[in-house]
Amino acid sequence: MSLALVTSSRQCAVRIAIIRPVGRSAHRLASPSTLHRRVKSSAATTLPTGGSGSAPNGLWGARIARASEQSAAPAAGGNARAARTVTNGGATSSGGSSGSGGSGAAVQGGSGLLPCSITRHPRVAAYLPYIGNVAYMALTSGFVMTDILGLRVMLVLGYSGLVCFHLLHPRPLRIPLIWSAVFVTVNAVAAFQLANDRFPPPLEPEYEALHRDYFPQMSRGQFSKLIMMAEQQMLPRGQLLTEERIPCNSLYFIVEGEVELRHHGAPIAKIGRGGFVNDVAYQSGPGSEAYGTIRVKSEKANVLCWSTDQLRQRLEHEPGVGQQLNHVLVASLVRRLLQQRDQREPPKRLRRLRSTASEGLISDGVEGVLQRLRYMESGKSPPKLRSIDSRKAS
Repeated sequence: MSLALVTSSRQCAVRIAIIRPVGRSAHRLASPSTLHRRVKSSAATTLPTGGSGSAPNGLWGARIARASEQSAAPAAGGNARAARTVTNGGATSSGGSSGSGGSGAAVQGGSGLLPCSITRHPRVAAYLPYIGNVAYMALTSGFVMTDILGLRVMLVLGYSGLVCFHLLHPRPLRIPLIWSAVFVTVNAVAAFQLANDRFPPPLEPEYEALHRDYFPQMSRGQFSKLIMMAEQQMLPRGQLLTEERIPCNSLYFIVEGEVELRHHGAPIAKIGRGGFVNDVAYQSGPGSEAYGTIRVKSEKANVLCWSTDQLRQRLEHEPGVGQQLNHVLVASLVRRLLQQRDQREPPKRLRRLRSTASEGLISDGVEGVLQRLRYMESGKSPPKLRSIDSRKAS
């Protein structure tokens, strides 16, 4: 609060008006001790209370004389208004009534970011609590979501509601308003990137099948980025891809065709559609040696080729793509090991005989079964085994 001193030339009186500071001048109010001294000094001065015939004297006489001289300046009308309201930090002028002595007045102005016609509208004031509650409900529902895209969308909606809630206040809190706007921007950018990963432009039918069958761990957007980093090559029969114990700077994915893996000169596996070549060395780190020698076995092979050095550099800026690519490589390695196990299993006739022995349908025991297996593997005619039923009959 501050004191406003109002004087008039027609009536020797002092009126002290208590007004409320407006706007940014509130932090420059006079101290209570200063106001007390001003009121005490004004009370110590004797003022005549009569009409215009009384002659003022003392300090107040000089002040009233100066006010009279200012009011005698040319103005439109015979009686001029003389009123000056002193506020802390700046002078705010307000007019008094002409003729019968002036009085101080202070006009309050809003400090909101929006016009007062909006912030003080009755409907806005009525709906403001609902806006705040809905915004916090959106934030709460976003924090309990497990889907990252849904979380980002709900955070954008919730913080947008808080921005509107603060803006519609006559005197908004600026710090929560600014940071709510920052959170809206951050979450909106993240939601846009996630939406691009999940809903990219349509792929070619060939790549759609590859993504569905061999890259299910990656989103469509991540798979598109990985394909854009690769170079498609058509390799002839006998083309060397990797050589055992020699570093290779390429990672291959077999789209069509077949390659053969040799270790210590002996063929140990065949890699077909959906398999990776030199994936173990890629996951081991830069400069790693190839596990074995791999050549194209089919007439031709359609492959996707990545430079491992460039791939690592680009995946540093795409950590999500690199993480999912590691999952794809592990799944491909497991699939290849299962295929090798199936290739090394004995013929179907031997597997049936072993299962029959394990079920107890052969009476000669384990030794007889193993002997029969040895005969079959050597190509000789095995001896006949007696069944349980025939033994019971005898």
